[in-house]
Amino acid sequence: GSPRGSRTRRSARRQPALRGEDVEGETEITLDEAFLGTSRTVELNGPQGARRVEIRIPAGIQDGARVRAAGQGSPGSGGGASGDIFVRVRIRPHPRFTRVGNDLQTKVPVPLATAIAGGSVAVQTLRGTTVQLTIPSSTQNTARLRLRGMGMPRVRGDGAGDLIAEVDVRVPVPVPDQLRAWAEAAGGDA
Repeated sequence: GSPRGSRTRRSARRQPALRGEDVEGETEITLDEAFLGTSRTVELNGPQGARRVEIRIPAGIQDGARVRAAGQGSPGSGGGASGDIFVRVRIRPHPRFTRVGNDLQTKVPVPLATAIAGGSVAVQTLRGTTVQLTIPSSTQNTARLRLRGMGMPRVRGDGAGDLIAEVDVRVPVPVPDQLRAWAEAAGGDA
């Protein structure tokens, strides 16, 4: 007891502050959306009912990367902070471009005459623009030519990867008589 004989009352035991649970999900985006950046709305069902949260997906995101929305997950208890939302991003394959790191690869049709003599061909970029690609003379089929800075943007930092154009030499159909005569005259050397 205390010297005066009064009793001290114990206060009710306080709940410790518990952080809310993290919420995980997955979303699928196109390569174009990964190039430009996009957002997705996720719907969460919790004790307070359903709510929608917009998740920002940065330009240049890699397939399989997770995006975090801090404090948007399940609410905490006893004054604890809310958890986070983590959304794993999957990127659908693109019909014309393949991504390798921050580089993009694409096949570029090149007429046989251009592959032999040199010249230039138009190349469509993922950005939607068309650029001219210089084809050196004697370019072989499947040669890879690099367009610097035309690939995926980097999530952190400046710049972008490269666009790698794989040459796809096209033989004219039907083969012109002059070309056929040249090929026959050249024999195995052509």
